[in-house]
Amino acid sequence: MHGESIPRIKHRLHERCGARFDVELKLHANRTLSCTARDVSVDGIFVELDAERAGLHSGCGVQVVFSAYQDGALHHYLVTGVITHCNDDGAGIMFAACERPLAQLLAALANADARQREYARVALNGGRFPKPRASRL
Repeated sequence: MHGESIPRIKHRLHERCGARFDVELKLHANRTLSCTARDVSVDGIFVELDAERAGLHSGCGVQVVFSAYQDGALHHYLVTGVITHCNDDGAGIMFAACERPLAQLLAALANADARQREYARVALNGGRFPKPRASRL
């Protein structure tokens, strides 16, 4: 027993993918923040923003809103979640539930190669490349 390392417990059920796309966060009091999502999975998402400046902290409830082309049609998604952690890069959000069409989209992203992710990024931004942002929030 002494000297043996304890195996690390995996805290994610699904693989994350590095797709980047624009999302909006709906917060309490009808506040909305535009930000960039990354490291998305069926379980959750990481969004880039200045969490402290935005007044976000662990335990905050949020809704993540984005659109994506899937099966030749534009679909709009609103996913409820809770902020699990904040750091200098942004905030991690765990989804409360993930509906089947969204789960299929996110699973396809996770299994895509780099070129397919680039096409998906364009689709997730309404068929256009995102404009560069001057500042984060």
